[in-house]
Amino acid sequence: MDGTQRKIGMQSWLSFELDGIPRRVEGMPMHVTLASYLDGLGCGNGRYAQADRWLGGAPVILLDADSEGLAVYRTVDSARLLLPQIEGTVIYTAEGILRLGGLDHPVVRALQHHPELETEPSACAAWLIGLFEAYYRPDLKNRQQLRSQLDLVISRTVDPAALEAAAKEVLEEAHTRLAKPHRSSAGPGGQAQDRYGDAFSAVLFRPMPEAADFVYVDDAKRRYYRPQTVMELLRLKAQYREARLVSGGGSFADRAKAGDTWPALISLDGVSELRLSIAHPDHWEVGAAVTLTALEEALGEEMPALAKMLRRHGTRAVRNRASIGGHLVAADPRSDLAPLLMALDARIVLTGLEGEREAPLSSFFETDRRTILRPGEILRSVLIPRFTQELLGARGCSTRCCDYYKVAARRQNLPGVVSAAFAIELDHQHLIRKAWLAYSGVTDRPIRARQAEASLVGKPWNEATLVATLRPLDQEVAAAGDELATREYRRQLVVTLFQKFFYQHPHPEQGEPVELGATLEFLRPAEAC
Repeated sequence: MDGTQRKIGMQSWLSFELDGIPRRVEGMPMHVTLASYLDGLGCGNGRYAQADRWLGGAPVILLDADSEGLAVYRTVDSARLLLPQIEGTVIYTAEGILRLGGLDHPVVRALQHHPELETEPSACAAWLIGLFEAYYRPDLKNRQQLRSQLDLVISRTVDPAALEAAAKEVLEEAHTRLAKPHRSSAGPGGQAQDRYGDAFSAVLFRPMPEAADFVYVDDAKRRYYRPQTVMELLRLKAQYREARLVSGGGSFADRAKAGDTWPALISLDGVSELRLSIAHPDHWEVGAAVTLTALEEALGEEMPALAKMLRRHGTRAVRNRASIGGHLVAADPRSDLAPLLMALDARIVLTGLEGEREAPLSSFFETDRRTILRPGEILRSVLIPRFTQELLGARGCSTRCCDYYKVAARRQNLPGVVSAAFAIELDHQHLIRKAWLAYSGVTDRPIRARQAEASLVGKPWNEATLVATLRPLDQEVAAAGDELATREYRRQLVVTLFQKFFYQHPHPEQGEPVELGATLEFLRPAEAC
């Protein structure tokens, strides 16, 4: 960590590239969103002014870093980005993609082959943006990933079959290009290969430059800081006690639209060590600023329950910006992520100028959206254990089983009525050695059912054990009612979700869960859609 303190000059302007054209913005209020700025330029025929996060928002493309620090295109919601957050970035709108890519770009060509998709402009833009990111995603392999990629398309006018057919054309073209011999690009050191050879691809898959120090001040003297080290961040936080930390920025943008302002914001985007996911032999260390998409890229294959949970959270545009630390510090009682991380036995690392400490995630949340963070502290990272057979065997376990469940009015992009994550570890006699039963959406904070967990230890994982656990579980978890659901409905979900966990995993040692729905249909290869 760099312990030196550097003086960074304030500036009342910011710059970025929009649709291939450099832009300089001066004197703009700090709380203005990118969507508002684009609407002021006359872009989108009112699409950016009418953005609704629950209907997919106002998506654009951002050049960003993936979990390995390489440049990739990400769909983001321009209505959930404050303007200072895009300093030094590259942005493409749907109109810019059409202008720069031309009618021969595979995404545009595929949409032209399906005129039944042409309805209102906002939906067309969502399809174009979603398919554009998909085209430049070499990791996109199956139908479930494709559905997740396009989950920002929330419209009753969409023709799902036509959209999947267009997506199939786009992915077939991408796979064809990826299979061809690579044509070297003019990148530094020959590290990157331009596999696509079009107007957008030359910058991809190279190391993404680190964000520079940046301090923006608007006409009302509101300040936005983007430091580069944790020490600089902590010093700024100590110096400006009224300042708020911002990572993904979604909640701040939402509140800005409602009229809220802040005297100072401190961004985590420039602190590279907070954007790293580091694999240790026995655990992962995930920086607080790691986005949910980057989290899935790094850990999703190793931890299927985590990948499942992330696909149910928001939309692709939300996950591409939302960070693990920002999500946890928000202390939302309906948090999607907290129960799953509790079931994974995660710990958190809290850092301040006075030192560093660790705590179990399950003890992080207090009442009324408060946490155990002390003044001047930040959540630096999340430690997630790894569960290899060697590590399990070292503590006398033969099998570990973990899964996640969420009940909401809609599959994606709505808060959960109840979210739950469960895990059990079995010893070599197939007795439960340890259990985790975690919930959100039932009380004023995410919780673990500690008494029910303890009652499971030493018992066989069978239906008799399940039945014996249901009543004490119901009595322990004091569900509350609100505008989303009644207390009685939540009480029922607390026990039925645990029942579902058992019936999907009656024999954890066999690995694959019993499929109770149509999930396997979504795991077909994308080429077969």
